[in-house]
Amino acid sequence: IAEAIARCHPSNSIKENKDIKVIMVTGDHPTTAKAVAQRLNIVELESDCIEVNSAITDIPKAQDCKYDAVIVDGAAIAEVLDIEAEDPQRVADFWNVILNKRNVV
Repeated sequence: IAEAIARCHPSNSIKENKDIKVIMVTGDHPTTAKAVAQRLNIVELESDCIEVNSAITDIPKAQDCKYDAVIVDGAAIAEVLDIEAEDPQRVADFWNVILNKRNVV
């Protein structure tokens, strides 16, 4: 796994792989997920990460450019799915913020 991820890393010299974003999806606790992501070099050890536990309260904080990576708790995803029908713009904003970070766990 680590070798495949390394081939997708932006610093890799293989030009066709430079636009591949690795996103890790797991049912682990956010702390465990971050540790696994760091071990696999999905998230660098010195990366500024933010945990998103709530789609409503944490997204404004996650928009801050100082964060390289975002760790999305399952509760935040469930929250987004619950409001999708009534507030599609908030859901779109959520995914735009999340998917525009360099790393997503």
